[in-house]
Amino acid sequence: MPFVNITIYEGHPDVCQLPREAVWVVFNEVTPPDWYVAGNPGKK
Repeated sequence: MPFVNITIYEGHPDVCQLPREAVWVVFNEVTPPDWYVAGNPGKK
């Protein structure tokens, strides 16, 4: 299940004029039993 989390420095407006070099994309893998939705762990 993809999950998108955007973190930005405080004080930026909703639309930022940033160069590509200033944007990072990070992928973190989480095993299903460690991912909870509505209090229930994911299934393998």
